[in-house]
Amino acid sequence: YEIEALKAQSVAARSYILSRKGKGNPDHPDADVCTNPSHCKAYISSAEAMENWGDKGEEYLEKISSAVRETQGEYLSYNDEIAVACFYAVSSGKTENAKDVWGGDVPYLISVDSSADLTYENLTEEFSFPLSEAKEILRVETLDLGEIEKTQGGSVKTIEIGGKTFSGVEIRSLFGLNSANFKVSLSDSSITFITKGKGHGVGMSQYGANMMAKNGKNYTEILLHYYSNVTIEKGAKI
Repeated sequence: YEIEALKAQSVAARSYILSRKGKGNPDHPDADVCTNPSHCKAYISSAEAMENWGDKGEEYLEKISSAVRETQGEYLSYNDEIAVACFYAVSSGKTENAKDVWGGDVPYLISVDSSADLTYENLTEEFSFPLSEAKEILRVETLDLGEIEKTQGGSVKTIEIGGKTFSGVEIRSLFGLNSANFKVSLSDSSITFITKGKGHGVGMSQYGANMMAKNGKNYTEILLHYYSNVTIEKGAKI
């Protein structure tokens, strides 16, 4: 990734960690942040990263370290509070409002354009399940499809299946889909979801950030695009 995208990622990650400090969490009472990506923040060790990168290991590690050094102590705030700077792999062309995904209005996590994500090579993927398995997962007698409500970002907000209403987030979790932005169809033997994008869609798209960097935007411009009306502060200890 471009160095400006990595710098934006550094500030976002630092902000996210700082936003969790001292808050306490019953799921991990001895730590502010855990390494479960579905709960807090994905993490692998430097040794694992070096193994994944192979011959590029030293170069990539120095590039990431440089991004961290060049943004040392910088974080995002909104109304004098540390911003929960969420991020994910790639959007479906627009980011999502936090309230549509998790509930609760977060003024700086609102839907913005990320149309460069539409160039992502594997933007759409297909997931199919036998009808019997899908009924068991959803605990319904039939898979009749009903009304679908969409979010501002284009994901499924709610969907009726078998007479029950599910959120798009629930469907994504239950079936292990890439995102809640999906189309669904039925055949005689299976139910198929075609997803668009990867991740929850709230905050900064990592792919979109990289495309902005490729087009000459610096990390400050990237951050202020994906996080609305935030301020970049300095002085954090991490």
